[in-house]
Amino acid sequence: MILLFAFSYASADNICAPNIELKVVGTKEKVTFAWDAVTTYKNGKPISKKDDKVKYEVYVYQAENKDEPLPENLKIEEHKYKDCYRIEETSCEIKFDKPGYYFLGVRAKLKGQGSDVSWSCSKICTNNNPQYVYVSK
Repeated sequence: MILLFAFSYASADNICAPNIELKVVGTKEKVTFAWDAVTTYKNGKPISKKDDKVKYEVYVYQAENKDEPLPENLKIEEHKYKDCYRIEETSCEIKFDKPGYYFLGVRAKLKGQGSDVSWSCSKICTNNNPQYVYVSK
């Protein structure tokens, strides 16, 4: 099992993932993608138990190469990782069925509202250190 860590700005509508690392794995291996829990709203107000629970949605995008930008017209719902969709946990095991380059993303949801997806290939979300997962043959 390989661990990938993500860090989030504590906000229900803006999370980022700057600590994702490049890993080379075989197709039968899993990657654990983890991020910090979102505990406050964007304005800094703490999320209380009566506000409901923050849930997370994980996305996986297969790229042609590690420098490929995400398409501007990306249909996000087509890339949801079904085993880690609307979960309360702050990590997810991802299995890759075929070789290639993959970008991972996470979005927080609370009371029907969601953050933007924070992608591992984003310079903004990775402190200028975009990352990807490479799955070998």
